Amino acid sequence: MLYVSIFLWTAMGAGFSFVNDSRALKIFGFIVFCFLTVYLVFFAGLRAPDIAPDYFNYVEWLHRAGKSIDTIAAEFKDPGFLLLFSVVHWLGLPDFAFFCVVAGISILAKSVFSKEVLSGYFSYFIFFLIFSRFFIVHDLVQVRVGVAIALASCALMFFYKGQSLKGLLLFCFGLSFHLSVIMFFPVFILLMSGFKGFSRGLILSIIIASFALSSLISGLSGWLGGFSRLAPYLNGEYQTSALSLLSFYFLIRLSIISFILLAFYQVLSDVERFVLSISVIGLALQILFSWNDSLSLRTAELFGFFDMVTFVMLMRFFDCKSKIVYGVFLFAIAGAFYASSLKIIDAYASVLS
Repeated sequence: MLYVSIFLWTAMGAGFSFVNDSRALKIFGFIVFCFLTVYLVFFAGLRAPDIAPDYFNYVEWLHRAGKSIDTIAAEFKDPGFLLLFSVVHWLGLPDFAFFCVVAGISILAKSVFSKEVLSGYFSYFIFFLIFSRFFIVHDLVQVRVGVAIALASCALMFFYKGQSLKGLLLFCFGLSFHLSVIMFFPVFILLMSGFKGFSRGLILSIIIASFALSSLISGLSGWLGGFSRLAPYLNGEYQTSALSLLSFYFLIRLSIISFILLAFYQVLSDVERFVLSISVIGLALQILFSWNDSLSLRTAELFGFFDMVTFVMLMRFFDCKSKIVYGVFLFAIAGAFYASSLKIIDAYASVLS
């Protein structure tokens, strides 16, 4: 019931994105959103150890590898995550305090991204979709990669807006939590070269090429297995299989991207073309690695925040009545995302209870 309650609370907060005229309602919406984010931080940080996979593995690894600077250096894996734990542990605080700090960083980064990406346009709705798709998966289960993706996504937007130092610092911070966000690095290189987004023809070419090259890339799995962080996914240590591209998430993304290309590409703003291009990169990588479900789903997650923005930015092209209809459609999609993520977690309980 608690999971349903926070979903409905976040959905109510998303509704304030439709408020344009009333200053009082805007202020009230901001207050509701602030209370929501604080609640989500403690909801995630104070979860009981046995409701989600990996919690005990995290704690055992943290206490072993995060005891000191020497053990962190010897581990040489996700040093930011370990160093943060080491500081919390040095202060004499319990494990759940560390997870509250981690959740705080992740939720704050999600809210900053939601506000920055379209300069405040429908920011509550963007946050709601990100929450629905990623809160359970990234803030209650895969917390390292959750923080890393949130920070790297913020970094990409700051870099795009010309705030290079802030973007670089956030990217390095995210990279210190999980190496997988190194996949963002080529986009930073493109931005430094003046990249603002792919043309319509190039987007179509990228998607078609990703289907064509998928089999070729699978043949290079032996070579890719030479990278230590990829090896478990390719050498049989983790059980993997081919991923069906007929999934709900993939088909919705492909459909909305196709609709935008056909109907609205010419009238997209610069930032909307950039967001669409990043979403296309994520889609293409998922297709490219579809022969390995773990790699395919992870690459889809990496650029997932931009998928949510792609869904929302269509709002700009609809009249008032159409916005409401499309908004209801997005609420239904969000509900499907959230319900699907609940399958990997047990009934909520707090570490304090």
